[in-house]
Amino acid sequence: MFRFALSFVIATALLSVPAFAGGNGGTKKDATIRFQHDIVGGPTVVIIADPAAALVTKIQNSTATLNEITKAGGIVVRLRETKSLRVKAGDVKLYGSSVDERNGNTVYIDMATVPVAKGKTITLKASAL
Repeated sequence: MFRFALSFVIATALLSVPAFAGGNGGTKKDATIRFQHDIVGGPTVVIIADPAAALVTKIQNSTATLNEITKAGGIVVRLRETKSLRVKAGDVKLYGSSVDERNGNTVYIDMATVPVAKGKTITLKASAL
């Protein structure tokens, strides 16, 4: 399996349109991170936000399986796909791994801390280093 380096790059700034909930008009407490994968020839990746410490260790050691990461809330992003993660507002730690979908094995790529304001959406784009 080839190992690819990815960086999480903010492609779009925080959107300025507030999201309203219910009839009273309060803003949402959560935020959304959209992840775009446009690396031609790049791997399928699995992205997870703020995983538990035990899973972080497995991700960083490349021993976490695709099933473990997706059960904990991770998303699989293939070439030319855009997927969204609902997250708590604040500084979000995103972990990315390439994945072999034939056997579920993962290889750790990178971690990035991304600030997201409540009720906002940002778009991150995978890029080859």
